[in-house]
Amino acid sequence: MTEKMRPYLDLHLALSLEACLPGEQAYQPLLAWKGIVFSRQRLAHLGRNSDDPKVSAVLADLQSTASRLATLVFTIPDLQQGDAWQRQIAALSQRKEELEGQLSGLSAEFRRQKEQQQLTPEKVQAVLPADAALVDYLAFSKEVRPVKGQAKLSKERRLVAFVVRRERPIAACDLGPIQPIADAIERWRLAVSRVSAQPSVEAQQLRRALWEPLEQHLEDAKIVLISPDDALARFPFAALPGKEPDRYLIEERAVAPVPVPQMLPELLSAEPQPQPQAQPPRMLLVGNVDFDNRSQMPAENLLAQVEHRTRAGGLLHWGPLPGTAAEIQAIAEAFRSAHAARQPTVVEGSQATVDVICQKVPQAEYLHFATHGFFAPPEVRSALDQQNQPQGLQDQDFADDQRMSLREVVGFHPGLLSGLVLAGANQPGQHDDGVLTAAEVAELDLRRMHLAVLSACETGLGRTAGGEGLLGLQRAFQSAGARSVVASLWRVPDDATRALMVEFYQNLWQKKLGKLEALRQAQLTMLRQYDVKAGQLRGAGAVKPVDPKKLAAASPAEDQPPPSLPPCYWAAFVLSGDWR
Repeated sequence: MTEKMRPYLDLHLALSLEACLPGEQAYQPLLAWKGIVFSRQRLAHLGRNSDDPKVSAVLADLQSTASRLATLVFTIPDLQQGDAWQRQIAALSQRKEELEGQLSGLSAEFRRQKEQQQLTPEKVQAVLPADAALVDYLAFSKEVRPVKGQAKLSKERRLVAFVVRRERPIAACDLGPIQPIADAIERWRLAVSRVSAQPSVEAQQLRRALWEPLEQHLEDAKIVLISPDDALARFPFAALPGKEPDRYLIEERAVAPVPVPQMLPELLSAEPQPQPQAQPPRMLLVGNVDFDNRSQMPAENLLAQVEHRTRAGGLLHWGPLPGTAAEIQAIAEAFRSAHAARQPTVVEGSQATVDVICQKVPQAEYLHFATHGFFAPPEVRSALDQQNQPQGLQDQDFADDQRMSLREVVGFHPGLLSGLVLAGANQPGQHDDGVLTAAEVAELDLRRMHLAVLSACETGLGRTAGGEGLLGLQRAFQSAGARSVVASLWRVPDDATRALMVEFYQNLWQKKLGKLEALRQAQLTMLRQYDVKAGQLRGAGAVKPVDPKKLAAASPAEDQPPPSLPPCYWAAFVLSGDWR
């Protein structure tokens, strides 16, 4: 339904920008439409506040259905079982939608909150702090007049940004075609992987395209909240070049993404409540995972270790992450030091199974995962990917020898395309495939969770759905109730990750900084003081290197701080949600 309405929104935006309508008028339909899927996911969790046993029963059934669906999708059948496998997926998907509908009918709180989701631009402006600005990006299609040699109108994908400030007119900025911007983002990401020491040409191009047209509306904003769309969700705005040479935007102001603007009233409805001294927070640390989980395997299954299960169309095998043991140990020590020697819960090795994690995660106020992130390759289609999607096709439309799999026709549920890799992932069983998918996370009750840190590669990525940003792990934790989520946009070296994370938690717990400022100051410390050769921070209180021999091998010249540390080491981690 939302995709059927999308052409009308695109037409409204195109006409509004051409006619130079006031920003409030142009923004209203976008605000109402953007993030509908996310809002429905969040509303589903409000039913958990009800004492009605019928609501509890529906929620339990919904969790079980989501888990069965995730396990089934990742268990690729042989050719003889293909049709039955497809029918099971379709049946479970339909059951999941039915249960979500039942929850809506049973919960009065659900219905009341749903009515409150009818946001207006004025309501968003009213909840924004005076020193904050919201920049809401959206990619849209616009009909372009035919050029010489063309007979018909063509469509062009463009990018618009709305700048929303308290007690100020909403500014609408047409930023032009999005394809050059998307291409520049991908080239920038490639350059980051090569750890270029200076801001790249692409970085300057992105500053000119995404930031400079908005600067006049952001002059005194200390915090800029970014609601990205399309390829922009793969880019950390804090790594944009600053006004001065060899400077970054993070050195000038704080920047944080928000999944969708509809989330802001809920986030800002009340100040975050500090934990009473008598009840220190609970923390769950997960790392040093045994992906083979041989200790839990029956002896007759050991011979199957050479066979890797096919997942999402490819052969995946997860290697060990020895550096994560030191990471969770260092964070555990920081937690004990800040909370009167209270012990965090540490789950590692073969104990870090999906079942164990799902039992323990809802009890934690702080959560830290140090493991592999699972992200399906681009050729695996999302059900929300409407581009080149066959329309109106049914499984029975094909002969037995031509039948297209359900994945190829309608695509996977987007929540099944990303996840966290846990114990036994290299040897998935019938009831536990070793991957905690975003779909399974979204069905957990995480309302007590202040902060979830996903210290795994590309946990901040996901599948783009028009107006929804990226549907992946970060979004799943937030839809389940977590107020803030830190996730990564690319893989970061182990030493740098550990140094950044320990600095972040020290800023948060000992210096009592807000979550966004704690992360920003940790990133600034990395930028100014991290020694790549030594694998540690410089100065008093620095994190000890994983390998002390690295310090002895560093020459005096290498021990001098570089002009600026490349974004590869500090910019990958982004905080989304409640930034306070």
